[in-house]
Amino acid sequence: MLKLKTLFVAATLGVAAISAQAGLKDDMQGILGAVKEMAASTTSEQYIKAADAFVANAASAQNTLPIDFNTNDAKAVEGYKKGLQDVIDVANEGKKLAAEGKLAEAKALLAKLEELKNHNHKLYK
Repeated sequence: MLKLKTLFVAATLGVAAISAQAGLKDDMQGILGAVKEMAASTTSEQYIKAADAFVANAASAQNTLPIDFNTNDAKAVEGYKKGLQDVIDVANEGKKLAAEGKLAEAKALLAKLEELKNHNHKLYK
């Protein structure tokens, strides 16, 4: 009976880990799609809507670490979450600019998002 319970717990944890990773992949794909929409936007409203999706996906990704991530390394975990917070902050700055009618300036921040993505992927992907 104990072996059966142990097997059940192990299987449940395995499914949960796979499910979390699928969620993280979905979040990252959502971030990429939102960036594409932000770049293609022709109005501030479109940009803000895409930036809202970006922020929602990035915030969700903060709650799931990559599967091969060393969760015992508190500094790395903190860095991963800070990296996502940094891109959220830039996206929110772009939303603010777009709301002020400064769409071109908001779109210029996409270069900063790309820079942060490249930096963070080197460290945490």
